[in-house]
Amino acid sequence: ALEESEARYRSLFEQVPVGIFRFVADGTILEMNRTYGDILHISNQSGVFRKNVFDILISDNAAQNFATVLQQADLKYFETQVCCTDDVVIWVLIRWQVVKDKDGGFKYYDCSMIDVTDRKNSEVALKSAHDNLEHIVDVRTQELVAANQELLATLDSLKKTQTQLVQTEKMASLGSLVAGIAHEINTPLGVSVTAASYLQQRTDEFIRFYADDKLDAQYLEDYVQDASEAVSIITPNLMRAAQLVKSFKQVSVDQSSAERRIFNIKQYLGEIVVSLRPNLKKTNIVLTVNCPDDLNWDGFPGAFAQIVTNLIMNSLAHAYEPDSVGTITIGIERYNENNLIFSYTDDGKGMDQDVLAKIFDPFFTTRRGVGSGLGLYILYNIVTQQFGGSVDCVSELGKGSKFTMCWALNAPLSVKEK
Repeated sequence: ALEESEARYRSLFEQVPVGIFRFVADGTILEMNRTYGDILHISNQSGVFRKNVFDILISDNAAQNFATVLQQADLKYFETQVCCTDDVVIWVLIRWQVVKDKDGGFKYYDCSMIDVTDRKNSEVALKSAHDNLEHIVDVRTQELVAANQELLATLDSLKKTQTQLVQTEKMASLGSLVAGIAHEINTPLGVSVTAASYLQQRTDEFIRFYADDKLDAQYLEDYVQDASEAVSIITPNLMRAAQLVKSFKQVSVDQSSAERRIFNIKQYLGEIVVSLRPNLKKTNIVLTVNCPDDLNWDGFPGAFAQIVTNLIMNSLAHAYEPDSVGTITIGIERYNENNLIFSYTDDGKGMDQDVLAKIFDPFFTTRRGVGSGLGLYILYNIVTQQFGGSVDCVSELGKGSKFTMCWALNAPLSVKEK
């Protein structure tokens, strides 16, 4: 599972439509992805491949400015002109973050780069356009750039989160969720890219009409309407993509840490369900959650998310055939003044008593190669050791399975907290 997760990370690193590269203090480039090479025309180079980031800038002055900006803690982006390997000069937007070693010292810069030549050229060409139209185009361009920068930052955060998760076996199950979320995000991003491309096409056409003195009131009205419609498509789709990533980010970050906090269980369950939606969409399984709106828990959200994830993924892998129709029900409520009770029920295949007796054993699985056999073992240890609670399972062949867990409303103090 770890190898597959690493392969998915490497595939994402190579295929994202953003140039990603890493360099040390003297500018020496340590690593780059395929898009970085495409932006700088490295794949079909006719000149010299420059292995130092300062060498791709068009002048010593630009290189000095970039080096200065890198040292400013409040700035994390730089827009400049660079020279490709075939001596073509383009505009790029470079964003970065400082990566430190375990002692807190500087290690290297992680950077992303996008080609903004078309936008820069459009800005120059539209400077002499009508004031009202110039305002509209400028606002739309700024909105697109801001949205693009936010998505780049989100993808970078997602990449770092995945790197943390694969360090331990108990987080390996999240590897499959990354691919599912990426697939889910592709739909709104694809719609946004199509609308943005159409807006770019109409803007290029407007520039040509303006240059040829062919603009009239009707064309201007049509252009403004098309621009407004394009933005009305782009904005909600980008917001949808951002919400998907936000939900996955919250759950995945929690699962990669042992942070304790007070959180609303029903709201957090919603975040977990969103992160699992790509897996559930492939099935005919309906997930139902019953939980009071005001039920809060002083405990560990990451461990809680791991329990829910393990149970759902275990049901999808073992309880149902690919085309089966079924229902999974999660119920959480106060058991008394000091405890809460968590029930999880599926109406799948169920288990015989021999299998039921071993489900919490480490590395036990009925489908070798599909899972590691650690999912329910990890769940058992979280509930009994970290939460100080109890867990029980009843099941019968052909009648599904039910897990019942109980733990305190205020989780026991961890060793670190004591």
